[in-house]
Amino acid sequence: MSLLDVSPSRRHRILWSAITAVTAFSVGFGEPASAVNSGASAEVEVYCRSCEVQGAGPMTDTGTVGVMLEDPSGKVERGWYDSKNGSDQVLAVALAAMTFRKPVDVLLSGDRARSQIIRIVLMKPNP
Repeated sequence: MSLLDVSPSRRHRILWSAITAVTAFSVGFGEPASAVNSGASAEVEVYCRSCEVQGAGPMTDTGTVGVMLEDPSGKVERGWYDSKNGSDQVLAVALAAMTFRKPVDVLLSGDRARSQIIRIVLMKPNP
């Protein structure tokens, strides 16, 4: 039996159980805000509120998880961003956001694609 063969409410419970299991046994990820690179071309961390996740998966070229983000406000460039650490947690949050069409709040190492995800949180949209 596949996940598609069960009722939508049961599918919802199964997916949330899987996401909870992945995140419950993981170590917290994220670091205090600070500049990422030193020197003249230093990137400044960017907070993307209510970003939309357009895609997520393992990036074979970097060995990390990539998440395609789109910022409705245009503050962050649309594109793929790499997980800095906590790849399993980043993937779990990104898949949940896509599955349930929920926005995420993301702290990024810069506003350009291929910057790193420092922190990602699934959000409940405001009514």
